[in-house]
Amino acid sequence: MQPTFAVFLQAVQARVEADLEARLRAESQRVERDAPELAPLVAQVRDLTARGGKRLRAALVLLGYRIATASESDDVALPAASAMELLQSYFLIHDDWMDDDPVRRGGPSVHVALRARYGSDKLGDSGAILAGDYAVSLAQQALLECAVPVSDLLGAGRTFAELQRDVVLGQALDVLVDSPTGDRGLSRLMARTHLWKTAAYTTTGPLLVGARLGGANEELLAGLRAYGDPLGIAFQLRDDWLGTFGAPEDTGKSNESDLLQGKKTAVLAALEDDASHAAALTEFLRGGAGRERSAAEVASMRARLVEGDIDARVVSAVATESERARAALRSLVLPATARGWLDELVALVAERRA
Repeated sequence: MQPTFAVFLQAVQARVEADLEARLRAESQRVERDAPELAPLVAQVRDLTARGGKRLRAALVLLGYRIATASESDDVALPAASAMELLQSYFLIHDDWMDDDPVRRGGPSVHVALRARYGSDKLGDSGAILAGDYAVSLAQQALLECAVPVSDLLGAGRTFAELQRDVVLGQALDVLVDSPTGDRGLSRLMARTHLWKTAAYTTTGPLLVGARLGGANEELLAGLRAYGDPLGIAFQLRDDWLGTFGAPEDTGKSNESDLLQGKKTAVLAALEDDASHAAALTEFLRGGAGRERSAAEVASMRARLVEGDIDARVVSAVATESERARAALRSLVLPATARGWLDELVALVAERRA
C-alpha cells in the first residue's frame, strides 16, 4: 500500500527541519566567531525558521523533483527544500514588519523581538529588514548546493528568482494599493495578488523548482503550472474564507481581525458583484489596513456579507479552482503515487479548517 501525501509530508518535515537546524547552527557558530555582536539577529532568523509549520512548500519541491526524475530518491534536492523554507522566513519577517504584527508562529515576530533586544523601535525595525535579507541570502546559498547538472540548477535558480519577484510584486499590490480603480477593481486586484503572492511560492513555485532540478521538459513544467496556479488560488480563497467565516477554535485566531483591519480579501471582493454594496465597500476600505474599523462598521459589513451570501459564494469559488487543478492533473502523465498525492493535496487545500 502506497503512503499517503500526509505521511510523505510528515517525513519531509522531519528531514527538512534536521537539515535547517544543521545549516543554521553552523551559520550561528560562524557569526558568533566573526561578529558576535550580530548573534541576536542570527538567533531570530534561526528561531523563526525552527517554528515552521507543516513544511508544505519543502515537500512540493521534493515531489516536483521526484516527478521529473520518476524516482523516489530526492536527497539531492533536499537543500532546495530547505531553501524554500528560508525564503518563507524572509517573506514572513518583512511581512510582519510591514503589518506590524506582534506574533508569528506562536512567538514574537522578529521586529518585535529585536525592538525589545535593542531597546529601540528604529533599531529593531532595521534589524528585521536585515534579518529578512539575511534569510534570503541563506536560501540562495542552500539552493546552489544541489548537486545536479548546471543547466538544471540554472533553470531552478531562474524559477526561484521569478517566484521571489512575483511575491514581492504581490505584496506591493497588497500594501500599496488601498483603493483599486476601474470596474470590479478589488476583484481584479485580488486575482493578481493571489496568483503572485500565494500560488507563486505556495504551490506552483515549489513544484517547478523541484521539477527543474530534476531536468523536467517544458511540457511537464507547463502541466505542473496549470495544476499549481489554480490550487494556489484555491488555497488563498480558503484562507480568506477562514479569516472571516472560520471557527476561531479551529483556526486559532479571531474571525474579526481581517474585517477590523479592512484587509483586502476575496470575501470583500465578492461584494463587488452587487452594485448596492459598492459605496459601502469603498468606504469600508478607505484608509487601508492602517485604519482600525469600529465594532459597528464590522457588524454592518458582516451583515452585508450575510445578505450577499458571500460565505457560500467564496466556498463555491474554492471548489471551482480546485476542479481546475484536478482537470490539469488529469492531463498530466505522472507516476501513480505522485498523481494520488497531488489529488489528495487538492482535497486538503479545499477542505482545510485552519
